[in-house]
This record gives sequence, structure tokens and C-alpha cells, in this order.
Amino acid sequence: MPNFTNDLPKQPTSPVVIKSAPINNVIRALEINNLQNLANSKNPYEGKVQSFTPDKGLYPGPLGTPVMQDITFSSVNYTDPQTGVTKKTKEIKLIDILISVNLPSIIVKTQIQGRRGTVKEYIGEDDWQITINGFLLAANGQTPSDAIIDLKNMKRACVPIPVTCTYLNNLDISNIVLEDFSMQQEPGGYSKQGFSLTCISSHDVLLQIY
Repeated sequence: MPNFTNDLPKQPTSPVVIKSAPINNVIRALEINNLQNLANSKNPYEGKVQSFTPDKGLYPGPLGTPVMQDITFSSVNYTDPQTGVTKKTKEIKLIDILISVNLPSIIVKTQIQGRRGTVKEYIGEDDWQITINGFLLAANGQTPSDAIIDLKNMKRACVPIPVTCTYLNNLDISNIVLEDFSMQQEPGGYSKQGFSLTCISSHDVLLQIY
């Protein structure tokens, strides 16, 4: 049987040297006229880019990440309409929330015969419409029963509830009235309960008696 190994060309024992191109050829190929001037050129955006300091978190959350926003519902006293007994809700603080707001205007539209459209009379601004979506969390394998009961009792209070929340307070919203409270279970979410609160803003009315 022939031996093809002996027929292969032997590998060179000396290293192969690849000569680099002259630097002038590299500069010409990259269309760089003056590398020194390019390195010494001043950044045209230096001092013009706005610098900022990021907001600090309020406090560390359960996972160690900073909490950037929370909402606290203050404790309130109310009279149970069924029993007439005076009760008190618990203070509730929520951190896993998302808030959306809407501010409609009150406009009276009057139709006039023979005229296109309507005549609009601006009366004022309506109450803020607020939606708060979030989660009630418990330890793994436990359900957040106490937090659910506290939210349910707060909904049944049927009185304005003071709130502490930077997002809402910046909009001059310091009291809200709960209109709707909904929850829905999720598959595999035994220790997490999602909820949604539909609220409107409430403002104190000052009456002057003469």
C-alpha cells in the first residue's frame, strides 16, 4: 500500500514573517490627514452636555432594590352603615404600584337651532380620576390575607382618605375617595395578589358664614 505521507510537502522550519505596510500607506488608506491634530483636537461637546444627578430611592425594598415611589393611606375613622358602630381603618403603605390620573373639564354644551356644533360653556375642572394598580405580596407559600382585609376595610369606609404620595401630592391631590376595588387571582400567584383601585380626588370645602 503506498505511503502518501511521504509525498506531502514538508512544513517550513523557519517562521513566516509578514511585513507591515508603511504608516504612510495606512494613513492614506484610512484618509487620515493628520493623526496628531486629531488626537489633540478639543471635544466640541465638552461643557455643553447637561449633567444631572439621579434621584435617590426612598428606602431599600424587600429585594434590596431602591423604592422610588410609594403611597400611604392614612388611618381614618368611619361609621359602619349596617351596625352604626364607629370603626377605624389601618394605615396602609404600598410600594408595588403604578398610578394613572386623568383630569376632565366640566363643559356645558348648548345646541342652537340652525347652528353647526354647540356652544361650549366652561364651568371648571372635575375631580381627578385616579387608578392605582399594584400587588400585595406575602412570604413564599403564604397568601397576603391581612393586606387584602385591610384594603377591603378601607374601601368600606366610604369617607375621604388622606394619602401621602409624591406623585399625587405634586398634583395637589391629598385626599381621595375609593369608588371601586377589584382583585383577580393569577395562576401560580398564591403569594401575590394583584389589585386595582379606582378613585377620585376630594377637596375640602370651606364655608364662610356671615
